[in-house]
Amino acid sequence: HLLFNEALKKYKLIENPRGEADAYRELAFIFQKLGDYKASRKHYEKAFVIFKRIGDSLNEARTLYGLGVLE
Repeated sequence: HLLFNEALKKYKLIENPRGEADAYRELAFIFQKLGDYKASRKHYEKAFVIFKRIGDSLNEARTLYGLGVLE
């Protein structure tokens, strides 16, 4: 997950919210697979807020699906 963290930093630096949200969602998936559900939820929620802000309904839905799997 170190590469996704690096990607996240770069997306923030270049102010690319879609890339930032994608990185958060990928990190959420990784944390989910590692069994760290608290970290997973935190990253899914960050991704969701960004997708909602930029009007990306498809990825909002995909992120909600990921959150739903955690329930």
